[in-house]
Amino acid sequence: MPSSDSIGVVAWVEQNLFKYYVPVSVVAENAVGSTDLPTMIVRSPLDIERLVWRSWQENGGSQQSEYATVGGHNPPVIRAGQATKVPLVVQPSGTTVIELTAKFVNQDRLFPQLVRILVP
Repeated sequence: MPSSDSIGVVAWVEQNLFKYYVPVSVVAENAVGSTDLPTMIVRSPLDIERLVWRSWQENGGSQQSEYATVGGHNPPVIRAGQATKVPLVVQPSGTTVIELTAKFVNQDRLFPQLVRILVP
């Protein structure tokens, strides 16, 4: 999890009226970059009872994946402001669409959000 000595970096490009996030990392000079899959860190202003996500290739190259629940089958409530990791499964290159859907505590409806990840 992020800590007070962590560095948060976000990069994006804007194309076709959408914002595409690009995975980046901070490494020491002359170090080899990580080949790990990207991880999205989510913070909400409200408590989240359940957070699920799925993904698909933007240009129809793959079917939508099944929903995965952040925190497993019996997830704890994600408290407002708490940093939560979402381990992403994205294509090795190209654009992947991530759908995050939150069920907030004491709310009846679901709140979906689409995020586009561009892996060069």
